[in-house]
Amino acid sequence: MALIEGFLLLMNPTSLFYLAAGVMLFLGFGAMPGLSGPVAYAILIPLTYTMDPVSAFALLVGGHSAVMFGGSISAILINTPGTGQNVATTFDGYPLTQQGRAGEALGASAASSAMGSIVGAFILALLIPVMRRVVMLFGPPELFVVCIFGLTSIASISKGSFLKGLTAGILGLLLSFVGFDPVSGDLRYTLGTLYLWEGVDLIPMIVGLFAIGEVIHLASQGGAISEKEIPKTATGVLKGVRAVFTHWFLMVRCAVIGTVIGVIPGAGGAVANIVSYSHAVSTSKHPEKFGTGVIEGVIAAETANDAKDGGALIPTIAFGVPGSETMAILLGAFLIQGMQPGPKMLNEQLPFLFSLVWMIVLGGIMGAVIGLSIARKLTRLTMVRFSLMAPFIIAVALLGSYSSNGLMLDVLMTVIMGFFGYGMKIYGYPRGPLIIGLVLGNIVEKNFHLAIQLFGWDFLTRPLTMVLLVLLAAVAVLPFIRKSNRRPA
Repeated sequence: MALIEGFLLLMNPTSLFYLAAGVMLFLGFGAMPGLSGPVAYAILIPLTYTMDPVSAFALLVGGHSAVMFGGSISAILINTPGTGQNVATTFDGYPLTQQGRAGEALGASAASSAMGSIVGAFILALLIPVMRRVVMLFGPPELFVVCIFGLTSIASISKGSFLKGLTAGILGLLLSFVGFDPVSGDLRYTLGTLYLWEGVDLIPMIVGLFAIGEVIHLASQGGAISEKEIPKTATGVLKGVRAVFTHWFLMVRCAVIGTVIGVIPGAGGAVANIVSYSHAVSTSKHPEKFGTGVIEGVIAAETANDAKDGGALIPTIAFGVPGSETMAILLGAFLIQGMQPGPKMLNEQLPFLFSLVWMIVLGGIMGAVIGLSIARKLTRLTMVRFSLMAPFIIAVALLGSYSSNGLMLDVLMTVIMGFFGYGMKIYGYPRGPLIIGLVLGNIVEKNFHLAIQLFGWDFLTRPLTMVLLVLLAAVAVLPFIRKSNRRPA
């Protein structure tokens, strides 16, 4: 059975070591506002270049299962969300800390994170066999439209305007055209340099845009990330853990909500976090108490946060279409390992896919156990002046970028993209759509040419393609409808 084979793939000392190492690293990145999952991915992906696939993804996928709990630690203790996906956790988490119940809130967050990971992974395991059948319905025309749909979806709910998100996505698509034309073999946009013959390398782009760009932004602000006092004691952890199982039905509902939202391209953890919190409020017998320190608020927000990872892997694995910047970077890791998500992976690498399920489960559990034991120490990192940490982070990032190909031009590209990423952040252009456009560009181009060769322009009239085009149009006009509704009459 593939599920058992996947478990056995992960059960070796090397993979388990990398899983534990990933959990520790992602906990630290999650606890520090600004240095969240995408930044950790950007720094760690170059290190996976020479690893076997199971070890590489144990480090990345297993480790990422802990990042949300890391983000909840600072959200609960100092009212500063470690990631943008822990915002709703502060609504009741920090009031609980002010009441002297920080340990209870941390215990509830840890147990919720672990259970969310387990439920999300369980749903992913159930859907993998189904995906194998569904994906066979998608030919080149449908895959072409699905890629455009994924890019438009993430742009439509990006921070800032839809047009800025779409502009970033289109720029990513244009960058994907650099190098050899897959049809004619002609060189395109290489600026006369051999370095660009193989196209724009994904690793320098990711490391520069996210890691270096974020470091420049945080360093420019100066000072420590947080100046707030950390609680000296954190008792009542077990009481918080028991609360999750006391409110088990709320936990299960929010886990399902998180998984479903994770499947939707562009939605992601911030949406899951807030929607699940709103669901808890609307279904509570005492909604007026939310925001004053209600344990159900922490349970709802953090369960959905971790459950969404299992859902987000579904479109990434099935169609190679990432629905968020985190999944776009992870898709880059698949490509670095020589794997192409889609029908071939679903049919030929089933044990490996089920090993991803186990990575999410074990990573979530490890993150909860390890995170609780070092919660206060992690939060103290936010008190350190960022100027002291920046040189270390930059050195690791540049070393990782260089080690992927052994080229100093990769380091130069990383630095250039770092300043470019900083500029995008300052002017409100989301970086996620740019990476998604770069990753999807070759897939879009190849499937477009195949669709034209097989069906001509009639591929636009295929039934499934037309349904996807209607959904694409709806996603494209939705931001403008929302904007017009916000205007005063």
